[in-house]
Amino acid sequence: MTLVEEIAGLDEATLRPIVEKLVAVPVRDLEWTATPVGYKVANPVSAGLFRFAGTARAGATDRPWSAVLKVLQTISDEDAARFRIAADVRLHEAFRWDREACAYESGLFGDSSSGFRAARWLGSRRGAHRCWVWLEDLGRDDERWDVSRYALAARHLGRFNGEWLAGRPLPQEDWLSRGWLRTWLEIGLASHAHEVIDDDAVWSEPIVRAEVDGDLRGRLRGAWARRSELLEALDRVPLTLCHLDSFRGNLFSTTKPSGDAETVAVDWSYVGIGPLGTDLSQLVIASIFYHGDDHDVRRLESACLPSYLAGLRESGWRGSASDVHTGYALAGAVRFLFVLGVLRAAPSAEYRARAERWGGTPYETQLALNVKRTEHLLGLAEPFLRNGT
Repeated sequence: MTLVEEIAGLDEATLRPIVEKLVAVPVRDLEWTATPVGYKVANPVSAGLFRFAGTARAGATDRPWSAVLKVLQTISDEDAARFRIAADVRLHEAFRWDREACAYESGLFGDSSSGFRAARWLGSRRGAHRCWVWLEDLGRDDERWDVSRYALAARHLGRFNGEWLAGRPLPQEDWLSRGWLRTWLEIGLASHAHEVIDDDAVWSEPIVRAEVDGDLRGRLRGAWARRSELLEALDRVPLTLCHLDSFRGNLFSTTKPSGDAETVAVDWSYVGIGPLGTDLSQLVIASIFYHGDDHDVRRLESACLPSYLAGLRESGWRGSASDVHTGYALAGAVRFLFVLGVLRAAPSAEYRARAERWGGTPYETQLALNVKRTEHLLGLAEPFLRNGT
C-alpha cells in the first residue's frame, strides 16, 4: 500500500485519540481533510508531512482542530546508495530512521524553562518500515526573522544546551546520535569533497573561474588534507545534547500563554550528543547559506554568539567562552565546508538544471552563495590549522 493510500484510509478511531489529546475532552463525529505540507528536505528518513484539519463534536459544540502528521520511513535503496549507507554501520546509526519517534516516546522533550522546546507530541504508531508521528500544528512561520529574533533564538539554544552542561545528566539511550559530525565528514556526503577539489573540469569551467577570487581551490585542498586536525580539535569541546539541525527552516517563533517568546523546533531526526556550539552553527550558517535568509553572516554571528553565551550562563554553565567560539567555528566548518555539490555541477548542464529545480534559484545564484559560504567557512577553520590546535 502506498503512503497516499494509507493516509486516505485513516479512520475516526485512529484520529480520535490524537484530537482528544489536543482539545483535552472526549470527542465524536470527527470531520477532516488531509493536505500534504510542502517542505523541501534532503533527509532520507522523512517520507512526508501532512496537515489534518477539521472539526470534532465535544458535548454539544463543534470544536475546530488541526495536527501535523510526520511519516518516518526506513531508508530507500536509492538514498542508501546516495548516502553510502549500505557500506558502513555508522551511517545507519547517523540516519537512524526512527530516532525522532524514539525521542518523543522517551519523554526526552519534557518541560523546559529554556525557551527552546520540541513541538508537542500527540502520539505515534509504528510499523515494520514506517512510523507515524503526530505533532501539534505550529501553522506557518514564513516571515523573515530580523537579527534580534535570531539572537533570541540563540539565547534559547544556549539555555537548552546549557541545561545538559550545568548539572542535568546527559541522556544515555542507544538511539541518540553520537559522533554525527565525524561520521558526516569521514564517510558521509562531505567525504566526497576531494572528488570536487581534484576535478580540473570544475575549476576550469568559465562560470566558476568568473566567480572564484584567489586560490580558493588551494585553500580547500589544504583544509581537506588536514581535516583530521579539525575533528581532533572539535573532540576537545564539551559535549551536550544537540538538535543538530537547528536552522531557520526547522524553527518556529511562538508565544507562551505568559506572553514570553519561545523557539519551537521540529525535525529531531539527528538529535544526540554533540559539541557545544554545534546548534548555534546550524542556526547561523545553515539559515543563511541553505535556508537563504539574506543577512550578513558576520553581523549575524556578532549578534548570536554573545546571546548564545548569555543563554549558557543563564543555565548555570560557567565554562570557557573560548569553547563556545571553538565549537561554533569547527562544527560549522566540519558540517558545511566540504559540501561542494553546487561546484560539482558546474561542468554539466544536466546537473546545473537539476540544481536549479532543487534549489528554486538560478544556478549562478547558487554558485555565488556556495563560493561565499566556502570562503567564510575557510576563515573559521584556518586559524585552527595555522595554530596546530
